[in-house]
Parts: sequence; C-alpha cells; structure tokens
Amino acid sequence: TILFCHGLESGPHGRKVHALVAAGFAVESPDCRGADLQTRVTRQHRCIVEAPTPPLVVGSSFGGISGLLAAMLAQDDGVTVPGLVLCAPALETPRPPALDRPLRCPAPIIVVHGRSDEV
Repeated sequence: TILFCHGLESGPHGRKVHALVAAGFAVESPDCRGADLQTRVTRQHRCIVEAPTPPLVVGSSFGGISGLLAAMLAQDDGVTVPGLVLCAPALETPRPPALDRPLRCPAPIIVVHGRSDEV
C-alpha cells in the first residue's frame, strides 16, 4: 500500500495517483487541499499509524516535506514505514514550531529531483 501525499497546488486524485493505481498499487491519498503543513502532517501521520501495515510514503513537492515529517512522527510512535519516495520535495519549507525539528531519514529514502528546479 502507498500513502500518496500530494503537493500544494494539486489534489488527491491527480495524474501521479492514477499512474500508481494503473501500475497495480493500492493507494491512499488524503485530501489536503487548502490545509497548512501542520494539518497535512497530522492527517498523513494518522494514515500511517492506523494502517494495518505501514505504507510506503510517496510525496510530491509540499507533500514531500509533509510525508517525511509524518513518517518521522510515526517512527517516534514506534511505527516505521518501509520507505519514502520524495518527488521534488519542498524540504526548505518553513515549519511551524510543533514541527520545527532537524530532518532525518526514518526509513530508506529515494529523492527524485530535477537539477533545474528552483523550488
């Protein structure tokens, strides 16, 4: 199972989700449109810790930072995801005080990022 964390200007049922489903994956993609980082992380953290088996986390852009933070919090709660795939993750996004902590790798991570991406 994949937990897909969509970007700031996209939604839970975009092309990436459709491609993952077409490839045969079970995908959970919470709707975080209009949600701030704290709210996104809270929703995604809940998806991780309440899943029967921890999902692989895939995050795109703003969903990359929220998915990483959610996986970090889950690990703090004793639940470790099998891995993360972060697509052009917005890792430099300012974090609210409750989430302002050093970033770490809570599981194996693959980062896909273009060299010309200025974000």
